[in-house]
Amino acid sequence: MLIKSSRKFESAKKQCRGSTNMIHLEFSPETIEQLQYEKRRHPHPRVRQKMEALYLKSQGMPHYQICQLVGIRGRATLVRYFREYQMGGLGRLQTLNFRKPESILALRRDEIEEAIADKPPASINEARHLIEEKTGIKRSHTAVYKFLKKTSG
Repeated sequence: MLIKSSRKFESAKKQCRGSTNMIHLEFSPETIEQLQYEKRRHPHPRVRQKMEALYLKSQGMPHYQICQLVGIRGRATLVRYFREYQMGGLGRLQTLNFRKPESILALRRDEIEEAIADKPPASINEARHLIEEKTGIKRSHTAVYKFLKKTSG
């Protein structure tokens, strides 16, 4: 077990070694206090992870150890957290920007709603064929069902 954890430590050390050592961040006592609070009590786990990484950085911990303790797999993520802090402070770290793709059906919602209003389909299969006829978009039964449920409700 000791050998295995030692290998993990060396692996984390290799992954987080490099240019991250050049990042110099300054922390006021108030910021450190806020980091301590947020790393335990923020409602979102990703923000807690970011706060923990910054708190450990404020305590002078080496980057490879921060990666290992916080559960960050590579230095790019750690660098991104540090850059976010540099650019916007703690407020920037607390914002979450998850990518939420827009469906093709949603992009043509107005056209589809107009077609459905003219001739309401009696089934999902009818709706599929109507959508394909009017827009050229062919989607599965489930995709059309979810789209119609979302737009009608």
